[in-house]
Amino acid sequence: MKKLYIGLMAALFTFTSTANVFAYSNKRFVGLLCENNEGCVYKKDNGEYARNEWVNVNYEGRSLWYYIADNTHPISATISPDGYKINLAGHWIDERDLNNFYDDFYDYDMLRMFDIVAMVFNYKYNSQKTLKMNVKRENFISEDKAFLTYAYIYQYGDYRLTNVNKGYEPYKVAGKENIMAIMKDLTGSSNESDIQAFAKYATIKENKYWVMASGDFGDAGMAYLSENDLQLSIEGNRVKITGDVLLYKEGLGYIPARKFNAYFTISDSPDLDFMMFDELLIQ
Repeated sequence: MKKLYIGLMAALFTFTSTANVFAYSNKRFVGLLCENNEGCVYKKDNGEYARNEWVNVNYEGRSLWYYIADNTHPISATISPDGYKINLAGHWIDERDLNNFYDDFYDYDMLRMFDIVAMVFNYKYNSQKTLKMNVKRENFISEDKAFLTYAYIYQYGDYRLTNVNKGYEPYKVAGKENIMAIMKDLTGSSNESDIQAFAKYATIKENKYWVMASGDFGDAGMAYLSENDLQLSIEGNRVKITGDVLLYKEGLGYIPARKFNAYFTISDSPDLDFMMFDELLIQ
């Protein structure tokens, strides 16, 4: 079977190693004047550079809003001073009409979304051993939220986590408040029962949760989600990614067995690119 880099519980999750696609996107800050190593600016009709204001750019039939900071450059992956969500491409997120964005990975970090869906799939598949599933965030129990939080912490860096090496073992360390904040960003809520469920994935020392961040090579298992040929689209107020579920067949290796559809909604967390897992459907 295929060998992949996976976490401490080898049968549970397989992850991709991805860079931030937005750092290299030619659609980031589209419609602005961008110069190599100088950043992007918006030059107004009077010749002045925009500062501390919103500007509107019509580009390829889309009306895109940017907030230009005092340094004359657009901001991204944050909340504007007047309280509006801005994605990694620098665009105001109009939650009333997500179709105004590019339906590709330029406006949505599709690979980050895929990683989160893979965490959900591997966790559920390991417990139910069937490809057919309909997993909804609204039905998460404490154990589901705890594992997804653990898998995210293991996989990603986050400013709320401190990296600590103890001997030869790397750990990610955070207090209870930060663990619960990360869980809320991922799953929409967190409470005392949830943090108690999370405790089994960490060592608690002086009110800090120490999560081991090392692993080795293991088996991908009988089935996993493929990151190849992912498709992104908008359905209503949700962002959808579609791809293949690969199943191991003796003598054939991993072959496409089903299609998965995963849905995300807009969240309030810039730390997760304002995206929150909502549903995984495999029929």
